[in-house]
Amino acid sequence: MRQLVDQIEEDELTRHQIDLNRRIVNFEYWRTRAEAELTDEAPQAHSSVYEADKLQTENLGKSRDLYEKAWKLYATVFDKYPELMDNAEAQDLVDSVGHYRDVLGQLDEPFPSSFPLWTLLDKHHKGQQIRDQVKLLQGNEPTAEKKEEAKPDAK
Repeated sequence: MRQLVDQIEEDELTRHQIDLNRRIVNFEYWRTRAEAELTDEAPQAHSSVYEADKLQTENLGKSRDLYEKAWKLYATVFDKYPELMDNAEAQDLVDSVGHYRDVLGQLDEPFPSSFPLWTLLDKHHKGQQIRDQVKLLQGNEPTAEKKEEAKPDAK
């Protein structure tokens, strides 16, 4: 009986150490990120934002189109993997949303009330600032109904 108790205690200690190490390397995040990167949407979304960011001063119309393509793709990815909205890479994406807002301003176009990544913006301080600026300038805070319309169709 004592051997069984010792084995249980040893297994609990091992489990605890594994859990600590998993948190240190953020295992769950990286596993989820790896799964998300295997989708068709994620690489296309990354590429579109990268190109749009590069073109934001040279070709406003193409930059806008690439951003809008990326937002739809990211919405699909975040719908499947919502935990990816809570990391540093997502903050970089919020920065790109700020560039998109600037491009629209230069084109004298309103920020769309049906923007597919409102939820992402709500999760980050800078995103909340962008949302508040859009609301102040345009008076078009997205409603829950508009947020639902902006979500991609479930597959």
